[in-house]
Amino acid sequence: MKRIFGHIIAVIAAATACSVVLAAEAGTVDDVALTVYNQNLALVREVRTFTFKEGLNFLTLTGVPSAIDTTSVHFKPLQGAVELLEQNYDYDLVSRNKLLQKYIGSTITVVDEDGSRRDGTLLSVADGVVVEHQGKILLNPPGSLELPSLPGGLLLRPTLEWQVLSPKSFTAPGEVSYLSTGLSWSADYVAMLSDSEKLADLEGWVTMTNNSGASYENARLKLVAGEIHRAQPPMPVRGKMLAEAEMMRDGAGFAEEAFFEYHLYTLQRRTTIKDRQEKQISLLTGNNIPVSKIYTYDPDWRSDNVEVRIEFKNSEQNGIGIPLPAGRVRVFKRDSEGMAQLVGEDNIGHTPKDEMVRLLLGNAFDIKGEKTQTDHVDKHRGYQASYEVVLRNHKDESVFVLVPQHIGYANWKVVSSSLDYTKKDATTIEFRVPVAADGEAKLTYALDVWWR
Repeated sequence: MKRIFGHIIAVIAAATACSVVLAAEAGTVDDVALTVYNQNLALVREVRTFTFKEGLNFLTLTGVPSAIDTTSVHFKPLQGAVELLEQNYDYDLVSRNKLLQKYIGSTITVVDEDGSRRDGTLLSVADGVVVEHQGKILLNPPGSLELPSLPGGLLLRPTLEWQVLSPKSFTAPGEVSYLSTGLSWSADYVAMLSDSEKLADLEGWVTMTNNSGASYENARLKLVAGEIHRAQPPMPVRGKMLAEAEMMRDGAGFAEEAFFEYHLYTLQRRTTIKDRQEKQISLLTGNNIPVSKIYTYDPDWRSDNVEVRIEFKNSEQNGIGIPLPAGRVRVFKRDSEGMAQLVGEDNIGHTPKDEMVRLLLGNAFDIKGEKTQTDHVDKHRGYQASYEVVLRNHKDESVFVLVPQHIGYANWKVVSSSLDYTKKDATTIEFRVPVAADGEAKLTYALDVWWR
């Protein structure tokens, strides 16, 4: 160990003894893969060809994302062995103010609109430009400022630099991976109801947003649906790579598979994601999905309004049957002229296969409800109450309206009821009330509630 350490020190000392140490730019990208999470986070993996010389190497990688998490950077050659001594991330990028700050106390040139030139000493840029010219102080002089050259220490793009010790000269592919914020994705769905409102076609889209400060050309893309836990503050991640999914079906869309406690969606073709770009990619298509329309009157929450929902089962039999990532669903229906009109939208959470999807679309225009408490008797540690619900249907077709009753206590019983009910949970019952076309229906019931 002492001999190896001594060799390292000797190599570093020999390199730093030279007046200039040149850094070699890493090779061009041979392959790039992105794994993007729902949480404004992405794992970037690049394969590049690196050339190592025997001894100390200085390697740079320009154009990395400005939102990179430098504590997560992982670098290693895929063939051969080297020792990584040091890693630096330089992000002091060129800007007007930084350029001027580098020349405070130095001579610059003010070029007037007529082309005349005046040399002066730059004194300050803290609150506007201050220049001394022939013993006079010029505040924000008109014209443009001309600087002699680009000063050292400023970069055009964020840069990673490695100091690598190699026992021999060789060329080999190397892997670079890191986490970066600024990359995110979301799912959006479009459902088109049939004229009968009993079937629907569903399209799912992935919207990729790239504000990471870098572009990714011809990348392999994977999306993770689910929320991973992240430590705060971020801890270093060394060598932890996500397993790559196999293609599960032919085509150019996404293949889905279970991955740990999440779901992984792999795009079965390569794509380019540019910086400052939103990109939409088709996720799924389902046709003739059976849907049900549900009316709900819940006066404890919605006054006299009757909510309208549609629901369908996310099953293979219904033409879907893959886990649906959380997102917004917009529902349309064509009018009498064949034009698609928006009838409502709702958000869904991550929905496993064979689960129901329920979408709140709005309030029914032609159905109204009214609830009245007709009796109330206080008892020792409890009460008895009677209710009447009137539903009016102004549509030219009969409907069923669900009427929930939230009791609020675990100890209760229904004393009387004009209709059957369903116990939804320990403190909620629900009635299914038929209402004739252009008609009215009445529901009455009484509760006995007590607490210990």
